[in-house]
Amino acid sequence: MSYAIREPSLHATPILDLKPTQMTLGMAEVARKRQAWRAHHPDKLAEFLAYHMAPVVVGPGERRYLIDHHHLARALYDEGVKSVFVVIVAGPREPGARGNEQRGRAGGQQRALQPLGC
Repeated sequence: MSYAIREPSLHATPILDLKPTQMTLGMAEVARKRQAWRAHHPDKLAEFLAYHMAPVVVGPGERRYLIDHHHLARALYDEGVKSVFVVIVAGPREPGARGNEQRGRAGGQQRALQPLGC
């Protein structure tokens, strides 16, 4: 399957299916995000989610790696939100993308993600 930078597809992706690329989170920042979420009018929550889509890189095995909004994703999950909208910003260049698995990198040639120590 080929991926290109594109407009987001507005379908919900379970937060627990997103693999983090950030090792730690500041829980004070998560608390601020939770408070901001609770401050929104209930009628505006879907609109908020539509404007705060999670950028992801598709890696080996079609796994989705979260490359930003880690604090927000955690805050939303803690507030009971189970899914978010995502935008795919990079992914395998060709079907199978075996090169990605052999190098252990999601994002292939772009080196968008790289495990620590590599």
